[in-house]
Amino acid sequence: MILDEIKKFSLIYIIFLLIIFIMKRFKIDNSKLLILAGTRMTIQLILAGYILTYIFTNTKNSLYTFAYLGIMLFFTEYRVISKDLDLNLNFKLSTCFAITVSYIGMVIFFIVFILKEDILNPRYAIPISGMLLGNTMNSTSIAIKNFCGILKKSEVEIQTLMNLGAKPKKIVLPFIKESLETALIPTINSMLGMGVVVLPGMMTGQILAGSSPMTAIFYQLSITIAISGIVCFSTFLTLILGYKSFWNKEGQFIIKTIKKLV
Repeated sequence: MILDEIKKFSLIYIIFLLIIFIMKRFKIDNSKLLILAGTRMTIQLILAGYILTYIFTNTKNSLYTFAYLGIMLFFTEYRVISKDLDLNLNFKLSTCFAITVSYIGMVIFFIVFILKEDILNPRYAIPISGMLLGNTMNSTSIAIKNFCGILKKSEVEIQTLMNLGAKPKKIVLPFIKESLETALIPTINSMLGMGVVVLPGMMTGQILAGSSPMTAIFYQLSITIAISGIVCFSTFLTLILGYKSFWNKEGQFIIKTIKKLV
């Protein structure tokens, strides 16, 4: 069965090879990165396929599902905090806490209260967690990068405001607002195009699997709102908890020593 699936879908790699050829031919950067990404994607997805097949055939043992979800959450947090090595430890801890709390709250609400399914049913918990955490990973990374960039560029302005007696929270609130808006842009753009330009992945998959279009639509509407919620919550919590790590106990702004534990 696996071999039949490999034969069926292997032709798609012709497109991948054509992309690599064009990038090489016109000396476009990142061709090696594309090859690496494509290879890793293939290996990781095939391994995930074997693992998920085993989990789905052993649904009575919820420990497998719990462990898989834990690995997904850990990898999400690792990818977010590893993208900016300058982040201090307190900010990293705040980020992990924000993602964990937002994810647990949203996945429980969506599966238990919306779908009315067992929270550890792997056929629901794993794919839904993948969509939630994938979007969280991208948006939180964007927000952190934007926020830290603003702080570094505004160091003189922040120091001046501090000397005038302004409180750190009042200073950074506009920066948090801007970073949150930036993080939400991809989700909002995706929502604006749904049903007109794009038929999203979850909806398309359900239609291909034989579900009625209306059922697929309501599933897609629900997961899209859930994604926008977790993106907003995790990003906001990360920034509102993490900004304090850029000030020491004496109330001094220490962006220049960002690598040190505050």
